[in-house]
Amino acid sequence: MELYNSLSPYSRGKVLTLLVFLTGALLILGYWKLESMWMVHKHKKKLDAKPPSELGSVNFDGANLEFVVPTTKEKELIQAEANLLELYSQEAAKALAEIMAEKGIESGTFEYAQAEFEIGAAFYSGSLGANSQSYEYAMIWFQKAAEKEHAKSQETIGLLFATGHGVEQSHLDAIIWYKKSFSNGNVSCAIDIAGLYVQINQIKTALEWYLISAEQNNTDAQFALGTLYTDGTKYGIEYSSKKAMKYFKLALKNGCKDAEEPLAKLERSRDFFKNN
Repeated sequence: MELYNSLSPYSRGKVLTLLVFLTGALLILGYWKLESMWMVHKHKKKLDAKPPSELGSVNFDGANLEFVVPTTKEKELIQAEANLLELYSQEAAKALAEIMAEKGIESGTFEYAQAEFEIGAAFYSGSLGANSQSYEYAMIWFQKAAEKEHAKSQETIGLLFATGHGVEQSHLDAIIWYKKSFSNGNVSCAIDIAGLYVQINQIKTALEWYLISAEQNNTDAQFALGTLYTDGTKYGIEYSSKKAMKYFKLALKNGCKDAEEPLAKLERSRDFFKNN
């Protein structure tokens, strides 16, 4: 204090200004410290709080299969300790069994197979929940339904084999499953079977399936037949302008613009030979 009193008025003013500045700085630092502590506490409290449950669901035939799926925090733990997809599958199976029991639907029925197909489709698209997209688990559920002669599931398994999604690609296995679906009334598979036979270079067999598909008024099959009857001699298919024109005309009638040029070419050729 004596030192302060010995100072000149000018020096005393400078000391007071410095003290005020230091006091303000300490107050600001203290506020920042308190705010940081509060934010840490608030964040920790938020982490410790249990997140709300998430609900998974699969819709089929007007019904709704609902089941609880892990929260985001729980998913992280499950991903490290177990298989999240297996959990989804188990929960879906449990919910399926419960709702079917309530509705009195037995496991071997079409309705049960349709529900299994819908679960497979949910795994295929990833609509069961976060990280639920899986061709492998889709295949598991499609096979459950396919065992019950569910034609759409058999067709989808054929597609998975054809594309190599979830399984090793195999055109022969794809053909087997498409044929199973076809035999269960899914005649639209004929075009897929024909295309696969083309892939394995069995063109004559492909022709047979294109004919079946063309009878169902499939435009792609009609155009393919027009092409084969025009250019198929290298595959052992007899040339027939009459048959080629027939199928190109059908394809054009059904909106296939690609059929215009080859049809016009055949017609010009026919007119030429008619006049010479």
